[in-house]
Amino acid sequence: MPIIIALIILLGGGGMVAAEGSVPGDALYQVKVGVNENIRSAMALSGEAKANWEARVAERRLEEAEKLTAEGELSIEAKTRIEVNFGEQAERVRARIEALGETDTQAAADIAANFETSLRAHERILARLSVDATGETRTNADSVLAQVRVRMNEAAQVRAASDLRLEAASEADLEAAAKARVSAAANAIKRAEKNLADVDADVRADVEARFETASEALLRAETSIEGGVWAQALQDARLALSGANEVNLLINSMNNLDLEVDLPGAIIDVGGQSNVGAETRVGSGNGSGLDSGVDVEGRTEADVETAFGASDGSAGASGSGSVKIDIY
Repeated sequence: MPIIIALIILLGGGGMVAAEGSVPGDALYQVKVGVNENIRSAMALSGEAKANWEARVAERRLEEAEKLTAEGELSIEAKTRIEVNFGEQAERVRARIEALGETDTQAAADIAANFETSLRAHERILARLSVDATGETRTNADSVLAQVRVRMNEAAQVRAASDLRLEAASEADLEAAAKARVSAAANAIKRAEKNLADVDADVRADVEARFETASEALLRAETSIEGGVWAQALQDARLALSGANEVNLLINSMNNLDLEVDLPGAIIDVGGQSNVGAETRVGSGNGSGLDSGVDVEGRTEADVETAFGASDGSAGASGSGSVKIDIY
C-alpha cells in the first residue's frame, strides 16, 4: 500500500488514468486494481450497479489475459494473478445476481445473461489467440481459457434460473420487460450495423453471420410483441441484444488485437449449459435456452466508462477504442 500511495503522489491523476492500460507485471498495475477499481466499486451504490461493476472487473481480467497472450508475454505469474482475481470476481457476480433476484427480477436476469454472453465472447477471443501462441504463453492461455469455460457454464445456469423467475412475473411486468428489451435490442442492432459498415471486409465476414442471426431474432421478437406473446418476445429480444453486443465487442477486439475470430451464426445452450463453440440453427424455440445479452443492461443508454471517465468497453486491456452498448 505505501508503494501505491507513493506512485499516486508521484504521478498524480495522470498516473491513475495511465494505470487503466496496465497489465500484471507493469509498475502501475497495483494502482489499477488497488486504487482505480476500488474507487469505482465505492461509486456503485445500488445492488444493480455493484453487480454490473463486479462483472466488468471480471471482464477486465480477461482483457489483460488477451493482451498478454497476443503479445506472447502471458507468464505463469501473470496467469496466476489473473485466474485468482477472475475467479473471485465471478463468485461475487453470482452472489450479487442471487441477492438482486430477491428484489429486482428483471435486473438480475439481465445481468446474468450479460455476463454469460460476455464470457462467451471472451472465450472465443482467447481461444483464437491461444492457437497462435507458443510455449509458456500458450500453456498459460489454455489454463485461463479452461477457467473461463467453467465460469461460462456456471453463468449459464444462473441465467437460466433468473430467466425462469422473470417469466413467472406478473403479466404487466412481463410485458414491460419484453417491450423494454425489444427497444434496447433495436438500438443495439443499429449500432452493430454501423460498426459493420466501418470495418474492413475481412472483419465484416467474420461477424456478419452473427449479425444476421441477431437481426432475425429481433424480427421474431417484434412479431411476438404484436401478438402479445411476452415471454417469447423477451427471449428473442435477448438473443438479438446478445448478438448485436457480441458483434460490437468482437469487432473492437479484432481491431485492437489484429485478430480474426471464427464466429458461428448462432449459439444456444442446453439445460443451462453453454454449448461452447457449437454451431446451431436457431428457430423460434420455447424461450428456455436461447442466447443471452452480452454487456450491461440498465435503464438508460450509456458508454461503459471507468471511474475516471475514460471509455473502457473495449476488449483490449490497453484502453484503446470503445464499444457503446445499449442499456435500458
